[in-house]
Amino acid sequence: MCFMSYTMYDLARDAGVSVATVSRVINKNGSVKEDTKQRILEIIKDKGYIPNAYARGMNNISMKTIGVIIADIVNPFFAEVVKGIEVACQKNGYKLILCSTANNADTEKKEIEMLVEKFVDGFIIVGSRPSNDNNASFLINLSTTHPIVLVNSFIKGGQKMFSILVDEGKAVYDTLSYFKPGNNLNTYILGDPTWKTTTVKINAFKFFFEKHNLDFSNDNIINCSHSYSGGKAAAKELFERNLPYPYIVICSSDTIAIGALRELLRYGVKIPEQVSIMGFSNIEVSSLTTPSLSTIDQSLFELGQKSGHLFIDILHEKYPINKKTYSEYQLIIRESTLPNDI
Repeated sequence: MCFMSYTMYDLARDAGVSVATVSRVINKNGSVKEDTKQRILEIIKDKGYIPNAYARGMNNISMKTIGVIIADIVNPFFAEVVKGIEVACQKNGYKLILCSTANNADTEKKEIEMLVEKFVDGFIIVGSRPSNDNNASFLINLSTTHPIVLVNSFIKGGQKMFSILVDEGKAVYDTLSYFKPGNNLNTYILGDPTWKTTTVKINAFKFFFEKHNLDFSNDNIINCSHSYSGGKAAAKELFERNLPYPYIVICSSDTIAIGALRELLRYGVKIPEQVSIMGFSNIEVSSLTTPSLSTIDQSLFELGQKSGHLFIDILHEKYPINKKTYSEYQLIIRESTLPNDI
């Protein structure tokens, strides 16, 4: 779903001509009747439609517009990041066009291609990338002409493509260090490994266990969808294992953690006395659960602001030294976890 959808195809429809005819007028290539040409140009003017190729021929005019691509419009994570992007970009005179892909790679590509036609100045793409990223090459190629900022993800390569993200692996390692889990205290991680950020967290989880000579198996990893319902399903699986208490559950997102928390409470599990639950992101609602959710604060609004400023710097050829810019994180201990002296 994209909140701006007037394309070359719409222009052709409104003018009553083919897309090829519109293309000939825009590119000044080929014969078109004068009245048809004027009708197309009038619609272009009326709609404010300036295709990419046409705009390049007009001294690289900037439309002062940024395409913002998010994976899920109802997820609070994205809402808080986009608020930060909007504040940073509006202060610099830029408008946003927001598109939601519903975690679909084909939708992402189609919406980006549509926005290229509208000659956005570039893209800020928010959220984790799939472990098998079918659009990576497409984005690398696109970045030769359009600046791209990836928020909370990274793709190697790309001429004008840079990332701003939290070091999620280090955040998970620090969280485990806080809890000091041992062989007498089982620890589990919940998440969807089809996404790169979850894979990073799982790898950090494994590394911590290996470094501290702790027993580890794939049973410590509970695969679940990146959603409230996914968290509930994972918690049900844990409960049905009849595990000895106490144990710790590290979730790859707050939405998973909230689902797990609610499900374990439904089974009568005492939180945090029997199970400690840790989320990731610190979305606003995480402080409103009962018990309130401990989490990793990614400072989502600030992350969005920083990505907006980074985009504008790149647009003005002020490139950062490194392809990755790391943002701060903080461990937030609330009521869903026991103190670290357990």
